Amino acid sequence: MKQTASNQQSTEKRSASELLRIFGAVLLVVALLAGGAAYQFGFSAGIPIAICFGVAGLGVMVWSFFVARRAAQLGRMAAFLATELGADWNPEGLKGRKYTDGVPRDIDLRYQERQPDHDPEWRRRLTDVVRQRMGVDEVQATWKPKKNRVRMLGLMTVITELDQARKRATDRIRLVLQPLFRNVELAVTIPGWQEEDNLKPTRIELAYGVTSVDGSELWVRRVEAMAGLKIGGRWRAAFDPTHDRGFLEPRPVLPTNLPHPGVKLYDGSDPAHPKPSPKSPCLYYGHDENGKSRGWVLGKKSTMPHMLIIGPTGGGKTTVLRSLILGAVAQGIPVFAADPKMIELTPFYGFPGCYIASTPDEIATMIETMEALMMERYAAIKKNPHIADTLTPVLFILDELLIARQVLKRLHAQRKLRGTPRWFEDIQALAALARSAQINVVIGVQRPDASLFDEGSRDNFRQRLSLMRVSPQGSEMLWGSRYVGVDLPMVQGRAMASPDGDTPIEMQTFWVADPITASGQDRETIEAFRELGQRNFADYVPPVDVSPFENDMPEIDPATLPTQNEGIDLGAAEDLQEAQSGLLNLDTQDVKAEQIAEGDQIVLDDGEPVTVVAVEEDQFDEDSVQLTIDTGSGEELRSMSRDLYVSRVLSLEAA
Repeated sequence: MKQTASNQQSTEKRSASELLRIFGAVLLVVALLAGGAAYQFGFSAGIPIAICFGVAGLGVMVWSFFVARRAAQLGRMAAFLATELGADWNPEGLKGRKYTDGVPRDIDLRYQERQPDHDPEWRRRLTDVVRQRMGVDEVQATWKPKKNRVRMLGLMTVITELDQARKRATDRIRLVLQPLFRNVELAVTIPGWQEEDNLKPTRIELAYGVTSVDGSELWVRRVEAMAGLKIGGRWRAAFDPTHDRGFLEPRPVLPTNLPHPGVKLYDGSDPAHPKPSPKSPCLYYGHDENGKSRGWVLGKKSTMPHMLIIGPTGGGKTTVLRSLILGAVAQGIPVFAADPKMIELTPFYGFPGCYIASTPDEIATMIETMEALMMERYAAIKKNPHIADTLTPVLFILDELLIARQVLKRLHAQRKLRGTPRWFEDIQALAALARSAQINVVIGVQRPDASLFDEGSRDNFRQRLSLMRVSPQGSEMLWGSRYVGVDLPMVQGRAMASPDGDTPIEMQTFWVADPITASGQDRETIEAFRELGQRNFADYVPPVDVSPFENDMPEIDPATLPTQNEGIDLGAAEDLQEAQSGLLNLDTQDVKAEQIAEGDQIVLDDGEPVTVVAVEEDQFDEDSVQLTIDTGSGEELRSMSRDLYVSRVLSLEAA
């Protein structure tokens, strides 16, 4: 019967030990004969010969015992290796050295060509088998794939209980991250821990085989998200594709409230913030993770002429807009702002260089004015191209785009006009063409649905900022990834932004108080910008007719503002009717079913709005989504094709 490879090796090794024992026995017999001859026949040389052969025989017998023991241990290791290498593996390919208690601590292993030695998981399993059979703490492996060989050296170290726990934590981190590296070997090193007695790394260093995934920003975000999910905390990753190295480190803790630094960002009084160049003005709006002030650079050479800001109610979108306004005023850039909610930007009535539109007629006029200014500047550039270098920037802010579109749609109907409201086309034209005319557009909206941006005009807004935590759908719409900003803390003013381009970074945006109600240090900051703006716009002549937007702010002492509702006349029937006709129940918007989010109201076949309780993947149809809706009398499940258009109710609550 044919023996297995491990049995063959064991048999051969046992034969060697038996030969040694036979040889030892022969030496002992010779010793006995020499001793007997000396005693019986007086052979004088018999005693020395007997002693020498006796000692040699005993030594050979003892050595045969050790050879048999080593052979047995090597045979057991070969048997375990055969479970990984298969029955066709030849155990002659296993050689041992540096034995301790009969166990080899240094082996050479030759394996078959068919083995997947490029697979890090296969290497790990093989190394674990050897480590267990050696009974060591660690195995240092040197692979030679071209020769189908590996040398494994067992290492014994004195490991404390804490060190063992940290080693297990390191191994777990490697196992968690390994699948993301797509079958290339990953090595994890942790150079330090946050505290002496815990398992929180200060840094995770990664070394890996050659792969192309480390050049993808989306993949980097997946690594960060996986680390946060499985390790805990919030991490940021950086990779060097040229050297196949990378690292993860805990994200710095950003402040939860960051007051605006004031005019020192712009007047050159702070050495850390050089005065911005007139040709490349910068509108600062927050600090990055390293505490550096970051902002939006304008000017002719800017590759990001327009900005898109998204954020839920209470997320801090208004204070970002106020930061942009103050930065523009500080550098002599006129601000034209449309505020369809009539409460967010109207406190800048009468502020130097600021022109605010709040009523539907004013908003429509402002959009027409900006489009006319753009065309006028293009006509001037056509006559004299050198004029382009002399144009001063203009900042045009259109807040709450969704509400603005509905207000303008209603104004269009009231004027009994036909077709698409021309203001929609003007906004689209400004997004596409205003760059060379030095008109910089800022759009504020709560969700960046593609349906709000005609013919893909959203892509022209390269400077982007999303406040607070966004849904995977919102992240994909804004950043082209389902991972950016989905794990942000629910802190007002916390944002993902792209001050340098498409790569988003985490920031804490500046807090800017309402210019009317500001008090204390906040009021000092506002007044310092007002004084700087008055100097900048002392002799300023607007490039357009601003008379429709010149609304003087009434003189109000903040100390006299009521803090309770006593004596405030609100809730009159005519006031409610006027408000509802102007803002509430704005309309419906047709969106794809895959764009519906939890909390939305949609209109179904019976015409009655229902609330969406949950949105999930349809487990039976990957091209559909499953909506859980509240009909008022109970919850129902509806499966809809992703591309099916559904009417979503637009209101202040949803806007």
